[in-house]
Amino acid sequence: MKKIVIILLVLTLCFTLIACGDKNEKLTPEEEVMQVVKDNLSAMNNEDTDAYMKSISLESELFDATKQQMDMIFSMYDLEVTIEEMEVLEITEDEAQVRVVQKTVNNNDEAFQPNITTAVHTLKKIDGEWKFISTVIENTEFM
Repeated sequence: MKKIVIILLVLTLCFTLIACGDKNEKLTPEEEVMQVVKDNLSAMNNEDTDAYMKSISLESELFDATKQQMDMIFSMYDLEVTIEEMEVLEITEDEAQVRVVQKTVNNNDEAFQPNITTAVHTLKKIDGEWKFISTVIENTEFM
């Protein structure tokens, strides 16, 4: 019985250390920016307009249009976006450019052309948080 209790305590301790380990590690600026991109695409996959818009700067000229567009897209499609490649091209204290190659497919019956898009996102650090301010599409290949 004593062995079982010790094993359970060790397993619990290991689980706790594993679960809490990453939370205390500080991300590099490059990792922070890449995490914002990943979170943005995760919000898209979850069809969560509010979470998606949290990563968009209010300074963006297209903020309102983007929100309306995302609401429309989420009502029509069941998109699945995966990151194929991601590279931080340039980063300063308050601005970053990230090239992302992403694959987008639709999982419902609505007509949609699956594609692989290469885009360069510009993010700006605003009040300590990285936010998208613009995106330039470099290439789109339809599958």
